[in-house]
Amino acid sequence: MNAKLILTHSYLSECPKRQPRMPRARFVNYYRELFALRNEKVDINTFMQGSQYSYTELGDAVLKQYVSHHNPHEIDLMLLVVWSHEFDPDYASCTAYFSHQYHIDAEIVDVCDNGILGIYSAFHLLKKYIDRSNMNVALMLVLEQVSIPTKNQFKYFPRYDFGFALRIEKRNENELNNQLVLVNSSISSRIESFGINIHSHQGCYELANVLHQYVHQSNSINACIIQQDCESENIGYLQLRRAS
Repeated sequence: MNAKLILTHSYLSECPKRQPRMPRARFVNYYRELFALRNEKVDINTFMQGSQYSYTELGDAVLKQYVSHHNPHEIDLMLLVVWSHEFDPDYASCTAYFSHQYHIDAEIVDVCDNGILGIYSAFHLLKKYIDRSNMNVALMLVLEQVSIPTKNQFKYFPRYDFGFALRIEKRNENELNNQLVLVNSSISSRIESFGINIHSHQGCYELANVLHQYVHQSNSINACIIQQDCESENIGYLQLRRAS
């Protein structure tokens, strides 16, 4: 039987802006030493930009909603998608924190260093994973924060502090009933392979918001979503349809 990936539920939380504070000395010193390895100097003013959310805070905002509607023990695979490093974290690993806090006993895949194409990369990995495993339920957790220490004001940084949790299930084709199906996903360096206009954005929020809207709609959908990374110029591609 031909199995399909279905996007069944989603939870999106954009966190409000708040007053920044000077981070702990250990975090500041870490970045000073990191930049010194490249004979560079971190701009101390960039520590004070944005609202300084940690990934545990952003993840809590959506995972509390998720576990109130679903059994976390059902999750076979969790994909954590992040654009940047965490800001002044309380825990060595946010995935270990989430696993313990929400009783998620699943395989975990970190999808990082992919820029705005993180969600596309996660879908691409998920499709390969499902073909080679007995996975039935996956949770994609997308976390993005805007407080990123650097040597200057990089113009392509994310603009929103948000968390996004997306439940994805494997279903047989004969079980589909008005479900949102992932038809295809890929990352390419060739725009001509798709023949559709490219829209560039900063960060993953725009795509997460589109997916969130699609999941909560009931009308028919046949959509091709494409996005070009401003740094690598690689192109992410998703094809979704609402099965009748």
